[in-house]
Amino acid sequence: MGPPVKGRPEAHWQRLQKQTFTRYINSKIRSSGLVVRDLYEDVRDGRVLYHFLEALTGESLAKYGRLNDGRMRIQRVANLNVVFKFFPDADVKLENIGVLDIVDGSPTPVLGLVWSIIAFYLVRDVGEADDDLAAVKRKVLKWARRRAGGGGAVAHLSGLLGSRLPPS
Repeated sequence: MGPPVKGRPEAHWQRLQKQTFTRYINSKIRSSGLVVRDLYEDVRDGRVLYHFLEALTGESLAKYGRLNDGRMRIQRVANLNVVFKFFPDADVKLENIGVLDIVDGSPTPVLGLVWSIIAFYLVRDVGEADDDLAAVKRKVLKWARRRAGGGGAVAHLSGLLGSRLPPS
């Protein structure tokens, strides 16, 4: 899949997701000294994702392997293999996203991977032991509405969350 076509709705949503995810990742990896400027390009060597996961989990990923400088394609693949080894142990579910998709900087898989990571840790952090997914979605929607001042921009979030949730 190539870059999004200008003027199509997908291109607008991809830009919004890319900007939002970039800001979120930067807020989490600030202490590592890395800065994401172009999400699709900067995740290709695995270093940003590695430090992002360490920041979210509060644990070292060193037991999954060491990172190299990631200059050559084979080094990028090796780095991302280290990152991808972490996902099964953490129960992060990835479907149809592979190491090569990320190495190639393919927009849809990169956005899907970052969303899968964010969603998993958001559910873990927001949810309580007895919460089902719908309860967690309601909490996220309520939080987003509070942050946006109850504005109309959040009104369509229930569709983004994948279900028809009643207004809170």
